Amino acid sequence: MQKTFVTYGFSRSADYRAEEVVASGMTNRFAVFARGERLGEVFLRAPGRHNVSNALAAAAVAWSSGSRSTRYAWAFPRTPGWGGASR
Repeated sequence: MQKTFVTYGFSRSADYRAEEVVASGMTNRFAVFARGERLGEVFLRAPGRHNVSNALAAAAVAWSSGSRSTRYAWAFPRTPGWGGASR
């Protein structure tokens, strides 16, 4: 059995990465890149680098599962407390 995996995080070697992370009070803003392509910017009403990582994981799962719409990953920021995203 062959397993497929993707990497995500803050490293330039990650398949999906967060860049331009700006923490401000109880929020984070960052750009999402997938294999070098900028997918969009996310604004989280949640503090901490771990929340950036969680949001990035959601984007990586959706995109690597075949979704090519930005609406997949940006839906979670529309839930109460999460903020919003743009492309």
